Order: sequence, then structure tokens, then C-alpha cells
Amino acid sequence: MSISVPPPPPDSWCRIDQDEQGRPRVSWREPFSWPSYLLVSGIGLGVAVVLGLVTSLGALIVIGAGDALLRLALQGKPWYLLLFPGFILGLMTVGLVGLALVPFWILYTAFRIPKPDRLTFGDSGLRYEFEDPSRPRRQVRKIDRAELGGVRLEPVAGRQRLTIDHGAERLEVGKALRQPDRAWLASLLRTWVGEERLVPAGVPALPGNSWITAEADGEGRLTLRWKSRDARPRSDRWMGIAHLSVFLAIWATGEVLTIVMALTFLLGGVPGLELVGGFLLCWLTGWTAAGLVVLGYLWRLLRGPSEERVTLSPTALRHDPGRYFDGRDVCDGLSSDVPLAEVGAIRLERIEEVQRLTVGCGAAQIEFGPTLREPEREWLAQVLRTWVGQEERLLPPDTVETRP
Repeated sequence: MSISVPPPPPDSWCRIDQDEQGRPRVSWREPFSWPSYLLVSGIGLGVAVVLGLVTSLGALIVIGAGDALLRLALQGKPWYLLLFPGFILGLMTVGLVGLALVPFWILYTAFRIPKPDRLTFGDSGLRYEFEDPSRPRRQVRKIDRAELGGVRLEPVAGRQRLTIDHGAERLEVGKALRQPDRAWLASLLRTWVGEERLVPAGVPALPGNSWITAEADGEGRLTLRWKSRDARPRSDRWMGIAHLSVFLAIWATGEVLTIVMALTFLLGGVPGLELVGGFLLCWLTGWTAAGLVVLGYLWRLLRGPSEERVTLSPTALRHDPGRYFDGRDVCDGLSSDVPLAEVGAIRLERIEEVQRLTVGCGAAQIEFGPTLREPEREWLAQVLRTWVGQEERLLPPDTVETRP
């Protein structure tokens, strides 16, 4: 589908050109300034040098402490006296290795000149190339026309946000642009998408690549079920499992060393060391309790998520929130059965940057789909409103909705 690209606003950061295949392309980047670049690079270089000096000093301390421990061992000092200092020295070495990598990342971030973000309009879909400061490689997203959903320009947490729905994903575009440029880009995307339409009444089709599975039986019941995103690779849950596993490995090493040292001091028959052994046993009590708490939390993470389910019948609603990880804790709620007559307002609202779907039940509010992606949560809101009879337009007036 060809598109006629209108000129951008005056003093715009956006530039219009064509790619190698002659497709229209819009690119933008914050204007480059040598003074600002040199200032940021200088600050980054200074921070990297300071961290490098701190790392070098720490390395000298660790090397000196290692030599001292080695000399003590060669002099015949009891091995149990060297266990704990050696353990601390090992932890310091691991920390210094991690700290030594930080200056290189700071230098890379400070001296890198970011490339322009690019949005290419093709016959079969969109191609979006952009820089992500948290990742070293340039990011590329391809959006097929068959998966294209809504184009949204909305205020979120005190700023303006432009997003494109593709399937069940929501991609933010032009985050660094100024508001006039972002509004111009939104208008261009709407022109490319087509005419604005309302969401049709009734149960709509699921977004592409949706996590939701819809099942209808022969008795008029519709069951919707899905697993949360933390069931997938690279989720926060797996990062939490990795971090806790490393901590427990260190904890187990400290546990064994403390037990060995405490028993050695208590049973070794060396005068004056019984008090040290008693102190280590008291300290071991707290250390063991902390490790068991972390171990229990790790077990909850390893159990993994369970499905959230919503069952709609002609007379009632049943909601099973399942089990999921919200980034801080494992949430495991109780099931709810709500008669149709007691279902209150169905609200799809945004608090700061978090979108929430809630259903009123008397004085209580039940949250649905906290782990769903926004297009899926909006689809679920419309299904619930249709079932209750609270049909309304789902999307705001400045939204374009398309269906393949």
C-alpha cells in the first residue's frame, strides 16, 4: 500500500526519505551537539576512571590479603582459622570482577553516538528500528499488516505516548520525540492504517499471538484461560530464580564453613576459643533462618505460574486468579463466584503507566488479567462488558482500530 507522506512540522526532528527498495521511511534523532556530546563523554570518562582506580585499589588489597593468608598457611597456622577469611576474600574477588566491567559499559554508553530511529512503510507491514540504551545492539521490530491493531496517542503518567498494537503486543514509537512531531507521526500512521472504526459489538476475535485460550461448551458457558508472562523465558521470575540460586550457593558455603569452624572451636580443646565457637553457633541460628526463608521463596518461584481462568455462564461469573509473579512477590489469590445480578462496574483504567481491569462485586473490586498485555486486557474488558450488558466503545476517540 503506497502512502503520501505529508511534510513534518517546522523545526521537526523527523526526516523523510526512502530505503533501498523505494519504500517511504521516516527517521528521527535528537539534534547532535558537540558541546553536549563532549560534556557527557567527559563526565563518563571521569566516572570510569574513578571506578577503575577503585577497582585497582581493591585488587591490590585482595592480592595483599591473599599473600598474607598464604604466608599464614605456610607458617602452619590452623586451617580452621583461615577458612572464614578465605571465604570473605573469595567474595571480594567476585565483586571486583563485576565492578571491573562497569567502567567499560560506562565508556560505551558515554562515547556512543546513537543512530536515528527509523520507521519504514511497506506494502506488507511496518519496520521499526530504534536504539535501546539498556541493550548494546540496535533493536528491530517488524509488524505485519495482518497483525496490525490500533494506533494510540494518549497521555500516560504525565507524558504523551504513541503506541502501535500488533497482535497482543503494544509497541511504543517515538518516545524521544517532541509532542508536535509525535502527533504528526500518529496522523501519518493513521493515514497508512486506514479509516477509523468502532470495535464491533459481540465477542471480537482474539488479538494475534494471544496468550488467551477461549473454550465454549454446549451449555452456554465460555471459559477464558491464560498463563502469565513469567511462564516464558527471560521473564522476571527466571531472573529472580537465578539471583536467589547464586545467593543460596554463597549461603550454603557460609553455612558449612560456619558449622565446621564452630565445631572445631568447641571440640578442639584450645583454651579461650570456646566462646568464639559459642558466638558462631548463635550467629549460625540467624544465618540458617535467613537461608530457609530465601529457600522457601525460591521454591515458590520454582513452582511456576498457574493459569488464570474466567468462566462466564448465563447466570454467574467465576474467576480463578491463578498464581503469578508480579516482579516482587508470588501472588496466589482465591477463586470468586459472582452472580450476574451482583456484578458492578467494569473499569479499564490507567494508574500512572499501569493499566488495570477491575470488576465491581458489592464493595469489593476484583482485578482481572494483571499479567496480560494491554491489547488482551482491552479485549477481555470488552468481552466482560458485552456479557454483563455494559457495551460501550472500548477505545478512546484518538484511536484507530483495524482488523485484518
